[in-house]
Amino acid sequence: FAALSSQCDCFFAAAVSQACNVIECGFDAGDCETGNYDKLPSLPLLNATAGNITVPEGHHAVFFNLSETFTKVTSGDFSDSSVVRSAIVSQKFKVMTLVFNRNVSLSLVSLFLEGELGNGTNSTKVL
Repeated sequence: FAALSSQCDCFFAAAVSQACNVIECGFDAGDCETGNYDKLPSLPLLNATAGNITVPEGHHAVFFNLSETFTKVTSGDFSDSSVVRSAIVSQKFKVMTLVFNRNVSLSLVSLFLEGELGNGTNSTKVL
């Protein structure tokens, strides 16, 4: 992943921060709505046998549309905190936004999500 082109020293919280509502900060991970998410790469949700995803070069944040997979995410985790600065799920907008640390090398990161399906059962996704 390439280095961030501007400062992204945002503290992600459930509040709108216009200073963080920029592409490098993943548009405040959805706190400022998702109106600008068309400028971020949307990556597909995969399962454990589907393979790897690749973040397009030059992007420092991506999002996953969770609306077709979960009605509610109940837990999640990722494997490499040296690469991922934040992984934030917006229950309201049904997206997971990843913002990457500056100046990190290419790396494989595992993401795990668990949540509820529309029929009341639980499901796990591994990316």
